[in-house]
Parts: sequence; C-alpha cells; structure tokens
Amino acid sequence: MQAATGNKLGQELDRRIVRALGLHDTFFPVNSPGIPGPDSRGYSLPIGPQGEVLNGPLLDLTVYNPSFVWGTGNLISDLDDLTRFYRALLGGRLLPPELLAAMTTTVPTGRTGIEWGLGLMVVNTPAGRLLGHDGLIPGFNNIVLSTQDGGRQFGVMMNVESAPPAVSEAFGQTVMAIAIGLLDGVA
Repeated sequence: MQAATGNKLGQELDRRIVRALGLHDTFFPVNSPGIPGPDSRGYSLPIGPQGEVLNGPLLDLTVYNPSFVWGTGNLISDLDDLTRFYRALLGGRLLPPELLAAMTTTVPTGRTGIEWGLGLMVVNTPAGRLLGHDGLIPGFNNIVLSTQDGGRQFGVMMNVESAPPAVSEAFGQTVMAIAIGLLDGVA
C-alpha cells in the first residue's frame, strides 16, 4: 500500500474506509499494548512452539500488541463498525463492480462448506451462501458474515482465541445456527 500510494497503511485505511464509512470505533494501532478503554479482557489456552494448543489455564492476553500481524489483523473494531463495513463493501459502496466480483470469485479450501475469494470467506450453509471474514488474535476471536447483497449481517465475538473444545464447538454451532437464520430471514 505504501509503495503504491506514498502513504502509510494506517493512513490509507483511515481515509478510504474508516472515515469514508463513519466507523467511529475502528482504528489501526501501531505499537499500542492492548485495547484502549473499558473493554472485555482477552484469553487463550497456552500455545506450543509449533502453534499447537496446549492444555492448561486460560492466559490473560488483554495487554497484547497486535502490531506484529500488521495489515492482516491489526485493526481493532466493534461489531457495529464491522457490520457497517460489510454492508458498504457488499452493497457496492467501496469498490467498482468488477473488483467486488473478483473478491467473491472463490476457490475450494478443502474444508466442507468454506471457500475463499480475494479477502472474503464464503460459507455455504444449508440455507445459502454468506460472505465475510473471521479473525483471531491472541485473546480474541470473531466472525462477521453477510448476505451477498450486503443487506443483512451478523457477527459473533468471543474474548478467547484458543478456547477449550467445548467453548470452540459451541461457538461454531452458534455461528452456523445464526447464519442459517439470517438467510431464512428470522435472525
């Protein structure tokens, strides 16, 4: 981004997306430890040297500098701003139609019901297709999905990244139940 525009990534995200869409609770912190303000604490099970989840106590990772992931996950936002972003993106307010079409053209991932486009995850549910993205960083996990036209969105945020299996399974089941309800028009 910086090579193409001459501006830093955070400046371009702010100009092109955050301010343009009126996202009041979205920011790109640089070398900032944790989420400012009175927000939830973030937890994770211990992670081993190869990235494997280990048994043990939940670790408090609230004060954590997300800058190491840079453009792949350094944005901090709330659910209202994330759903507003997907309404604008899939509703055609951020990109020309041909670029949005490229983003929604998918390839298989090997995971049943999930494909990827250019920066968009596509979840194929029994009720239809949803587009969005998930995100996780030590202490936090979320997913926001939208109908293809950007008309309806839902999101689930959890303040634990690597959770005990019962929590992870419940999270996945909840997301799928809400997704199906969204497409059926009851959520």
